[in-house]
Parts: sequence; C-alpha cells; structure tokens
Amino acid sequence: MNETILLISIGLVFLILLLLWTRRGAGAAAEERDAAAARDALVTLNLGMPPRALAQRIFSPDDWLFVTSHTPSRIQRVFLEERTKVALKWLDCTVLNVGEVIEMHKRAVRQRKTLLARVELKLAINHAAFLLFCTFIRMLMRWQGPFLPGKLIGYAMTFAEQVSILATRLTVVLEQRALGNHGTFDK
Repeated sequence: MNETILLISIGLVFLILLLLWTRRGAGAAAEERDAAAARDALVTLNLGMPPRALAQRIFSPDDWLFVTSHTPSRIQRVFLEERTKVALKWLDCTVLNVGEVIEMHKRAVRQRKTLLARVELKLAINHAAFLLFCTFIRMLMRWQGPFLPGKLIGYAMTFAEQVSILATRLTVVLEQRALGNHGTFDK
C-alpha cells in the first residue's frame, strides 16, 4: 500500500513536471511567433512611411510659383487651402505611422523580462521630440501655408525614419535576447 502511494506520487510529480515543461515550450513558441509577427509588422510599417519624393513634391514651392504667376487670386487662395490640407494630411499620416511603429514596439517588448533602459529612454525621448517637432510644423503650416517649412519637412522625415529604425532595431535585439542569441544594440 505504501509503495503504491509512493509510486503514484512519483508519477504525479513527473506528470506535473512534464506538463510544466510542455507549457513552457508552448509559451516560448508563442512568444517566438509574437516576436516574429511584431518584427514583420514593424518592417511593413516602416515601408508604409510616406516617401520623401512625395513630401518634396507636396512642400515644393514650384507649383505655388506657377499658380501665383498664371491664375487669379481666387484660384490661388483655393490652391493654397487645398495644398495646406494635403500637407497636413501627409504630416498626420507620418505621425500615425511612427505611432504605429512605437505601439508595435511596445507590444513586442511588453512580454520581455529584460529591457535596455537607456535605449528605451532614448526611443521615448526621440518619439516625444518628433511629436513636438511635428506640432511645431503643423502650427507653422496653418500660419504660413505649406511651402514655408520645406527644409523642416526633410528634418521631419529624417526624424521619423530614425525613430522607426530605432524601434525596429531595439525590438529585434530584444527578440534575439529572448531567444538566447544575446544580440547587441550598437547605437
């Protein structure tokens, strides 16, 4: 009788250990799938950034110079209003895409036990600075129209790309560390 209880107890312990081991393996596989999905989404979002050529065309003063020299003031006013709407929409899309990258990064790292605090802080500061910079550009466009902040738009594009690249690289490094590859973050 005592031997039977002992054998059943040992069997239950092994069964519990086996169950825990399988659950851990399934959790790691699910975490690996989540990390891969996050990385794929980050790549897709980065590819979804509005192209520089589009921004250069929207904010180029060439069309405005043509319109002002060949059309009456009523058409100039409509053109300026419509171009400002397009420029603001472009800015909104850029801010939205960067926000989606940041959100995807947050989802990807939420499950990680170890974070790179210095780099996460750098990402947060860069994202906040990007949003502040875009707010400044938005106010400038509403006040002066879409053609004045031409160079600032180039800076905004560079800023957006840097924040997106930083979030993507950080997510990949954290994914590698979670899988035991101990990736490094150089910048």
